[in-house]
Parts: sequence; structure tokens; C-alpha cells
Amino acid sequence: MSSSNSGTAGMIKPLTSNAATSRLPTSVNTSATTEVGPKAASNAAADSSLPPLVTVMVLTCNRPQHVLLALRQIEAQDYRPLEALVVDDGTAQLKRLLRNTYPAVEILSTPLLPADATNASARLMVRLLSLPYHASIGEKRALAVRSARGKVILHWDDDDVHQERRVSAQALPIIRGEADLSALELTTMVTMPNRQFYTVRGVHGPLFASLAYSASLGRVLSFANVSLGEDLDFAERAVQACCCSLKLFLPPHLCHS
Repeated sequence: MSSSNSGTAGMIKPLTSNAATSRLPTSVNTSATTEVGPKAASNAAADSSLPPLVTVMVLTCNRPQHVLLALRQIEAQDYRPLEALVVDDGTAQLKRLLRNTYPAVEILSTPLLPADATNASARLMVRLLSLPYHASIGEKRALAVRSARGKVILHWDDDDVHQERRVSAQALPIIRGEADLSALELTTMVTMPNRQFYTVRGVHGPLFASLAYSASLGRVLSFANVSLGEDLDFAERAVQACCCSLKLFLPPHLCHS
């Protein structure tokens, strides 16, 4: 586990926040919106006073138990409304497991064009985009961006573990117009199952796998069709497009696997 202070990344000036984030560390036109998980007050469903929907993007391939762990943690986040959009290019095992665990899960066979989430509520909405072929990480991210209903999109690796404040710490500055991008700061890593911890020495930088950004920015820039460095490339192009005026929010990072 780790604790850290926010720092600058290149020419980008980070915002500060009192919200301590995490430990271990694309809008759909359908009539059926899935709501999963017994979270939040019972009278808050479909409340127009709810803040904007945030999409949590989870990419995976043949790691169904990792996805269940990720979904349990996303469900425990203190921000609502939330949708978890899982993109899987593995076997049908995850589809069967999600249907058994979350009976109301929405299964997408193809990415759908953006549309408003009219049924956003205080419960977690779980959606699965199941691909019939193996795709690069960048292509999966691009497809997720196309299908996300949220105003903000946040990356969550299937083997990550975070504190309950991660989504709010990263999404709220974007929703309030204080930042267009946010990322966690990498200071400590832990490898499983031997539970060995490693401290990053020297200058700490952003963990680009933890990006959060406005959905509009994601759809304008999208992601390169590669499986390495697609998130760094996205962040660099975002900065260049904004002439280095983009602010990067680096909430304190506590742990990543």
C-alpha cells in the first residue's frame, strides 16, 4: 500500500484535493437500463437531483473472478450514479457468471452510439460489452468510450483495488469544470499472490492506467489500436490539443496491484 502527495506531470499543473483516493490500484441507446446492487438510499432512485452519471470502464479477458472483485469495489464507491461498463473479449464464462451474479446485467453484442442515461439511479448499473474476437486494449477502450453513458469515464483495471472515494476524488473535479483529465499518482505497487510491496523512488508521476476524463474528450480523441501505452498516448494528445493548458488532477494514491 502507499500514501503520496500530488505532484506535477511535465507542464501540467495539478489541482489539489482534500479527498484521499484509493488503495490497490465509452452512452447507449437502449430501452432497458440495468440497475444492480443494494447501494444508497432507497428513495434516491431516478432522482433528478443526482449528479451526472459516471462510467467506470473495466477491460478484461478470461479473468471472471477479477471482474467480480472489481464490480464489488465499484459498487462500494461513495459516488452515485455509476455504471460499470465491462468490455470482455474472452470466453462466454464471464457472461454466464455475470448473469448469475447480477441477473439484471445488460449484455451488449456491439458498441452502441451515445445516448442519455434516462434511468440513472442511486444503484450501480452493470453492462457487459462481449466481443466475438480478441481486441487490443486501445480498441477495447475506444469501443467502451462509444458505449459509455456517463459524463465522465474512469478506467479501472480488473485487478485493481481502491478505496471507496476513488471515483468521487477523480470525477468531481471534472464535473465541476476544474479539470479535463485526472489520474492517480503511482508511489507503491503490490504483486499478488506473494503480496510483495514495492516503493517507487524518486519523482512520482501519474499512473495513466487510472485515467478519468470527460466523455466528450474521450470521443473526440479516442484511443490508438495498440495494447501498450494507449493511455499515455491519449493523455499526451489531450494536452497537445489544449495547448498544455489542461490541468491534471493527481489525488493521493494508496495502492495498485
